[in-house]
Amino acid sequence: MPITMEAPPKAEIPMSKMEQLAQKLQQSAHAEQARAAAVEKQYQDWIQSLHVLFDTLERWLQPLVQAEVATLRRDTVTITENPSSGELKTYAAPALTLNVNGKAAAIKPLARFCFGCQGRVDILARENQWHLTRHLEPDEVWYLHTHDRAQGRVLDADALAAVFAAY
Repeated sequence: MPITMEAPPKAEIPMSKMEQLAQKLQQSAHAEQARAAAVEKQYQDWIQSLHVLFDTLERWLQPLVQAEVATLRRDTVTITENPSSGELKTYAAPALTLNVNGKAAAIKPLARFCFGCQGRVDILARENQWHLTRHLEPDEVWYLHTHDRAQGRVLDADALAAVFAAY
């Protein structure tokens, strides 16, 4: 019967301080890349949500256009904001310029990262200002608020009609 010799277990060689530093920096870089990718995804989702919102607003405003009491023009605005990551982010977002009954109005996104919501769009109409706030829990819902940020109501065609009723 042959005799086999087992190799003694290899002793782990401790990492040098430089190897430990390299590992730590590598982990930090991977975490930063993951965080940056997550923030970028939030912006892409925000921009997509804005396109859907503006498509919906245009559809709701069509009766005014068909009655020839309003005109709509889709524009693009440049937004620069500072998410919690500390770096500035500049991006293009849709906006809507309106002329309702001879009076100018604009619907423009303010920012994706806002206190108390996951995005805000402002409606500037005459001396009045409203805010649309986006909430994602559990599903995406837009709320219409008066300029004093009072309790909002779910945005629908009737709520939007109330904004322009004074025109």
